Amino acid sequence: MKKFLIIAIIIAAGGFIVWKTKDLGTADRLAKRIVQTPQDRLPQLADSLSAENMLRLVMDLTVHPQQSIHTKSIMLLGMMKDAKAAGLLVSLLSNPKTYKRGAALGALQKLYGRDFGPDPQKWKQWIDNGGRDSINTSGK
Repeated sequence: MKKFLIIAIIIAAGGFIVWKTKDLGTADRLAKRIVQTPQDRLPQLADSLSAENMLRLVMDLTVHPQQSIHTKSIMLLGMMKDAKAAGLLVSLLSNPKTYKRGAALGALQKLYGRDFGPDPQKWKQWIDNGGRDSINTSGK
């Protein structure tokens, strides 16, 4: 019985490693695709990625070590028009890196067609309120 359990654990671990490797291969291919896409072609890429259900992978690439990949990934999240990315985008408004905050603000503006500035609390309040306009924009 113990021998069977050990073999099952090894097989399960091996399956996990293979799955992770496949996932990393997909992420690497997507990262390459993102970095090679010119800025003016990002909306077409966003449409393509939305059709392929790649939101989770694009969200994961927002922490990629290469700046051009994670910046374009943040921008793509706004262009993909999927509200599931809102929480991540709002949290990026508090990022210490200026370019990440700017990309996140642009993505939120693109996603919702609104501008509440760089204040994450205003965006969170508006989103939590179902996107209705009863938000205090005076900062008080």
